[in-house]
Amino acid sequence: GNSGGIVCLAVSPNGRMLASGSKHAEVGLWDLNSYTLIRVLKGHLSGVRSMAFYPDSVRLVSASNDNTLSVWDIQKGLRVGEPLRSHYKSVHTVSISHDGTLIASASRDNTVRAWDADSLKLVAEHRYDFPAAIAWIPSKKCVMVEEGNSGALYIWSPNTDSSIKYDPIKHMGQLPLEGMLCFSPDGTRIALSD
Repeated sequence: GNSGGIVCLAVSPNGRMLASGSKHAEVGLWDLNSYTLIRVLKGHLSGVRSMAFYPDSVRLVSASNDNTLSVWDIQKGLRVGEPLRSHYKSVHTVSISHDGTLIASASRDNTVRAWDADSLKLVAEHRYDFPAAIAWIPSKKCVMVEEGNSGALYIWSPNTDSSIKYDPIKHMGQLPLEGMLCFSPDGTRIALSD
């Protein structure tokens, strides 16, 4: 398996594969039918913090403490292109739009960035006060951003660079970097963890 503590998990949309990210810069790919390790993806220089499968279940994007994102062809076991290198601090969360056209990443550099999921080019960025968690809103080209310091929620549209603040959600304490944010498939409910 991964040669170090597992930090994050992602299940492929088709339900056939599990990806495990380790603090030792590896991504393990597991067959969920046989519960066996298929391969280990290596290429990050530091721990893997977050991962997301593309809707086609053929590609995976990983976010790392090495300040980069990597897109992987999981059938070939190879990285697609070069690492995405726009953040200048640890990238701690990544999310892919439901139509598979955009990737969003959040970093300790206080930015959320949007990338074209095919060309892997940066298309937009927006500054937030410690963006702790992100998730694409189903059926929309908008990202929900949760600020860890304030607990405020924002909806950011990379296409227009507009960011609208929602009423703050009060948490029992500040969300850590490992906080999670996700939507129900129909987009009517939000789940936050701290």
